[in-house]
Amino acid sequence: MLAYHIFTLIIATVVTILIGSLWYSPLMFGKQWMHMMGFTAEHMEKAKQKRMAPTYAWAFVFSLVHVFLVYILFLSGFELVGVFAIWVGFSLPIFSNAVLWEGKPWKFFFIQAGCSLVSTAFVFEILRIFLLSVWG
Repeated sequence: MLAYHIFTLIIATVVTILIGSLWYSPLMFGKQWMHMMGFTAEHMEKAKQKRMAPTYAWAFVFSLVHVFLVYILFLSGFELVGVFAIWVGFSLPIFSNAVLWEGKPWKFFFIQAGCSLVSTAFVFEILRIFLLSVWG
């Protein structure tokens, strides 16, 4: 049973990384995000060549922490609405700092917060589907 829980957490972590990769790709919001960050295509290419392995490793670790926190909420009996309320209480103030203190446009806020919200909802649903299938 523990192995199944660990497997579920890893699946949800990989899905979180895939959502972020798609979210910040040119297919969705990547170009706008790069522009608001002041990055050029050349800058991104240099960054890819220098430090992509550590970046993906840290992304996996941070995504796993995110998934584990949602897992704890799930095991504590929270429903998706409760997880959303906690996301609003913690994530929105953090994402709004970029607008309030760094002068980023609200569009930047919505891109960042949107990715976090979508990832959190997917993680919760993955946990619900996988774990409830075991518990019946």
